[in-house]
Amino acid sequence: MKPTLVGIHPRPEWLVKLTRDYDRGRASKEELDEGFDRAEEELKELQSKWNFDPKVDGLFRWQDMFRPLTEAIDGVKAGPLTRFFDNNTFYRRPVVKGLKYVGGVPFKGEKLILPGPYTFYVLSEVEMGKSSFYQGLLSVYKDLVDDLRPKAVQLNEPALAYRYRKWEPSEEDYDWVATFARELDASVHLYFGDPSEAYVFLAEREVPEIGLDLVEGPVLEDLGVPLTLGVVDGRNTYMEDLNYLVRVVTSFQEVRYVAPNCDLEFLPYEYAKRKMVLLHALVEVLS
Repeated sequence: MKPTLVGIHPRPEWLVKLTRDYDRGRASKEELDEGFDRAEEELKELQSKWNFDPKVDGLFRWQDMFRPLTEAIDGVKAGPLTRFFDNNTFYRRPVVKGLKYVGGVPFKGEKLILPGPYTFYVLSEVEMGKSSFYQGLLSVYKDLVDDLRPKAVQLNEPALAYRYRKWEPSEEDYDWVATFARELDASVHLYFGDPSEAYVFLAEREVPEIGLDLVEGPVLEDLGVPLTLGVVDGRNTYMEDLNYLVRVVTSFQEVRYVAPNCDLEFLPYEYAKRKMVLLHALVEVLS
């Protein structure tokens, strides 16, 4: 069992200042790139120190979970600014008219984290049939993985678990998510709500690995599938009790990773580090 990160990491204060300086013309593109390189290396060093695996690059260059993909996929463009679920963060809603991979996704880690197909679909303005969208996106993701050669792939599917959703996934949607996971040998991470329904559907479809939000969701039955357990809150600075986390994790049999329940980008950088230390301590105790 190892600790791992599951999404976009908060930028350190010095990098936030640098990006603002760049936007205002007070820093060059070269200085900004050097800043991103430095932040990525610092995060990798922390992950090595606390035995996180596979390592992520922090997605510091990703303005939101879709933006680099809108630039790397011909036929997709960044649309209107839209609230990201119930967070005080926003994303550019993708407008999808076609799907052809042209390259250019920034990636310097070991684990490639991508929006899951269902979340991509419901959070976008898609100007094609659903099946055509899924088929086209799967082809894009295969090309992307062949291009970047990550050690691991993770599909983030908050739309399947979100507690306030105005949409309802169908069996066809679950079939497609499972197909993506099997074809890409990817884990599917469920968060921002109760993952239990999606957990059952995906376990039945033999998804290689499932990530569960055990912070915002209920205590779940062990279905005997490989798991990433999201046990620390990525949206709250409160520090969880280590003994409680031990009890939660030991109630499941096949736990590969322990993790935050979601991206840590919603926390200040120093609190994100404290959550990482807590996950490291949890694995040390369980070992």
